[in-house]
Amino acid sequence: MTKYEFAIPTRADAVYIAANLKDNNRKELFCAIGNNALDDILGGIEHSVEVGCLRIDGVPAAVYGVRKPSIMSDDVRVWLLMTREMDNHRVFVGRYTKKAVKGLLERYSRLYNWVNVGNDEIIRWLKWLGAKIHEPEPYGIYGLPHHFFEFRKDDE
Repeated sequence: MTKYEFAIPTRADAVYIAANLKDNNRKELFCAIGNNALDDILGGIEHSVEVGCLRIDGVPAAVYGVRKPSIMSDDVRVWLLMTREMDNHRVFVGRYTKKAVKGLLERYSRLYNWVNVGNDEIIRWLKWLGAKIHEPEPYGIYGLPHHFFEFRKDDE
């Protein structure tokens, strides 16, 4: 039986996930920040007000967090990076992320981030989760087209 465990991520978790990112997650990071996956994960862990790591049978499979851009705002930037192993657990991932989004919207008024225009799998998943996807605009260090996406408490 598969064992799912949620824990506070360690540096070792971040190193493993950065080395084993799903291709679309690696491309997403590259389009936004360049080839700095490990630095981005470590920075995300350090600066997030909520953070976690999903381990499947003891192996890191995903790291996620919530960053507040301002103490004056109730909006948060959500992020999630997954390894290729997560493709083998789509039902669990879908159920858990639906619950996670709902739980976060009980604590924050808006969840948001950006997704690369060519990342069709993640865009479909975000729509399934209930995100509003906006028209593309330049974003990231290369100014490549990205969709701003958001979940709003008042849209539930």
